[in-house]
Amino acid sequence: MNLTVINRHRVMRSILILVLMFYMSVQAQEIVTENGIRYIENSHSIQGGSSGIELKYIRTYGGLDAEDESEILYYPRDLVVDKDNNLYIMDIKGPHVVTYNKNGQFVRKFGRKGQGPGEFGAPRGLGIDSLGQLYVSEWLARFVNVFSPTGQNIMRLYPDATLDFPDFEVMRSGNLICGTKEFPNYLLEGEIHKEPVMEIYSQAGDCLKRFGELVHFKDISMTKTGNSVFFVLDKHDNIYVTYRFQNRIEKYLSDGTHIMTISRKLNYKISLKAKIKLRIRKNGIVYGYGNPIMNVVSCGIAVDKKNRIWVMTFSRQPEYEKFCEVADDQCNYANLEVYQSDGVLIRKIALEDNFEPNNHCVFIHGDRLFLLNSNDVSVKEYRIIN
Repeated sequence: MNLTVINRHRVMRSILILVLMFYMSVQAQEIVTENGIRYIENSHSIQGGSSGIELKYIRTYGGLDAEDESEILYYPRDLVVDKDNNLYIMDIKGPHVVTYNKNGQFVRKFGRKGQGPGEFGAPRGLGIDSLGQLYVSEWLARFVNVFSPTGQNIMRLYPDATLDFPDFEVMRSGNLICGTKEFPNYLLEGEIHKEPVMEIYSQAGDCLKRFGELVHFKDISMTKTGNSVFFVLDKHDNIYVTYRFQNRIEKYLSDGTHIMTISRKLNYKISLKAKIKLRIRKNGIVYGYGNPIMNVVSCGIAVDKKNRIWVMTFSRQPEYEKFCEVADDQCNYANLEVYQSDGVLIRKIALEDNFEPNNHCVFIHGDRLFLLNSNDVSVKEYRIIN
């Protein structure tokens, strides 16, 4: 057999392999479009790193080994990055906002416990607008304070949202978007949970849009908790939502139009039959209530500069001590999933053994990825490769 024939056979074999790989990749997803919404079910697991996406460790902020007072973080809960690549971390147990420059060097911190100008009562969320102004939500008081990058108090916003307001994003227009969280909502028989999943508010406090379809749990009092979300905006203000207790990732346009829903294969069940925990006196009067232990699916979402969707998820269910609180001896259960902009799952990245996710714990700015680790009270920065 001459070289020409051999080379032709090699080319034909390579083409055959490529065709088979394409066929297998197509079969790994079930995709349908209904009423303008694209539904993608990623039915097969993705193994290895064939996508070429990797994370390169850069540095750690805070952590148990931090010695200098300026390096200590007590409870990092949220973060933003400005156009100059300065990093701002909301430390809710300071409570203060800590600033680092693009090289990871400490710059300043502002805020302290109190109710006066520049002080925080119960801070939760941190946002940033196109001018670089910082927005801090006060959970119990249900308002948002606006600060300059150096910590000068600029104004106070009163969104008067029907939703709990610990987490939010600032849109390019200056409007604020917020989503429902897992705080329990005890309902009597016959009552219906009517709150939406997402709301958009003007800075004047007017509700501009409510959207998001609820999944109703068997116990009606669990509907609010069961539909709690994490969400993020891309550079065009498209809205990406992942559900903490559901196998559901969604994309909306900036006006709230639903255009995509993603699901994937899970190794555990969704807690649709979870029941609210009532505290009942001997006379039968309910005096309190709380959430039961539920299987967590997601705890964070981010979008990179290539519009790939990154979701923090659980590869298996660890043991829980109580609602969303993982037992101390648990490890090796957190994964980062990476989806193409069209919703196809292309990569799973297993995180280090001592990583413990909590709240919204994955953030991306450009090619910089940040993970909030509850286990050692740190923020770790990585570079996204490819």
